[in-house]
Amino acid sequence: MSKEAPPPAARATIRDVAREAGVSVTTVSHALNGKGTASEETRRKVLAVAERLAYRAHPMARGLRRGRTGVLGLDMRPLDAIGSYIPEGVDYFVRFAGAAAVTALDHGLGLMLVPDLTRSDVSRAALGVDGYVIGDPTRDDPVLTRLLDASVPVVAVGRDPGRPDFTDWVGTDDSRETERMLDLLRSRGARRVAFLAGTDDNAWNVDAELAYREWTARHAMPARILRVPEAAGEDGGRDAARRLLTGAGSAPTPSTARRAATRRACWPRRCGSVWPCRTTCS
Repeated sequence: MSKEAPPPAARATIRDVAREAGVSVTTVSHALNGKGTASEETRRKVLAVAERLAYRAHPMARGLRRGRTGVLGLDMRPLDAIGSYIPEGVDYFVRFAGAAAVTALDHGLGLMLVPDLTRSDVSRAALGVDGYVIGDPTRDDPVLTRLLDASVPVVAVGRDPGRPDFTDWVGTDDSRETERMLDLLRSRGARRVAFLAGTDDNAWNVDAELAYREWTARHAMPARILRVPEAAGEDGGRDAARRLLTGAGSAPTPSTARRAATRRACWPRRCGSVWPCRTTCS
């Protein structure tokens, strides 16, 4: 007959530390937080008892006392547009969330993935976090507007194209990267290059398309732009490539398509990615 597992040991509380150290709860709190007028000897004694009892302040309780939750919100706007938070064939968002979560934890913070804050079914608790990271906001993004109006600290990965005064963002140079890819295609003999873009009005779609238009004009090439809603996913990318390759409209030659497919940009591969690509192709 197997023995029942012993009950887990009770977590030490601040009162346990105070009792063992022979001081008040207030003195323990001050000693652990470097406040108050306790002597250095008392502080060392409290720290030693806390270490022996494996005492750790409850993060939520500490946050409430400081008026903070210790949690950040993450809203990746392209996923709101797609309507799925586990999109197939695109690992960019998983890597984005993973890197954000690890970095937040390094700073003693938790990270919560939150859907579109403008939805009526999103809990009010979503606005109770300490701050937000917004991925790829759209022009005059309503989520960004709501957070700014509520005075919630927020930073964005990618700028809001309609909000030039909002400068708390970081991003890649999508214009330059688009030009680099187009220059590579031209150096390999491409003379008719199509541009397959999404329909979200975000900075990486806007900047990449503008760079493409300027580049084709500069090289006296016809501009051929095809937009596919992000929600169409891989099937949408494959269908767009099929239409271009079969000559629907002013399509590029098959040789151009093959050259573009050798890189992770400008042209849908089997994953249906579009430039600027957010997928690591093998």
